[in-house]
Amino acid sequence: LGQLTAERQFFNLQESWSKGLMLRPDLLQARLELERTGIQVKYDKNQLLPQLDLIGSYGLTGTGIRTGYALDQLTSRDQPYWAVGGQISFPIGNRSARNRYAASRAVADQTPLSLKRLEQEIMVQLDDAIKLAPSSYTHLPAHQTVLDIVCPLLLDKKNQTSSQLHHHTTIST
Repeated sequence: LGQLTAERQFFNLQESWSKGLMLRPDLLQARLELERTGIQVKYDKNQLLPQLDLIGSYGLTGTGIRTGYALDQLTSRDQPYWAVGGQISFPIGNRSARNRYAASRAVADQTPLSLKRLEQEIMVQLDDAIKLAPSSYTHLPAHQTVLDIVCPLLLDKKNQTSSQLHHHTTIST
């Protein structure tokens, strides 16, 4: 059939670690999760602070006995009005917000540890794979021998099955 061929590869452990830590999707997802938890902590902390709202409005009025006169005032913008105000609110005894903040802080404290553990696991996986690569290359002749033995047997079995199906179809018709 065919020959198994492969070029011997040599891997640089430091370069593999660098690429692995930069490109692994699970690690990228963990970094995004770390960023998300940081944002959540800031948001939850912000919910404990006083809230100051600035409120403003602007409009036009038109008055008169006739509708046409009121519409003329609106289009000429003779009677504008505006208002500005503010509102401040203080959270007093806001236990649910405090509990959410404490929970998000706990998650944020654990996330860097999970990220570091994942980085270490990836480095170990890469190290194991690099150590395994040379032995996989040396097993190539053995794999070729198995291929040389098994492929003819499979082809023979396929031909037998095909001829039996053809014979069965001929008898049935």
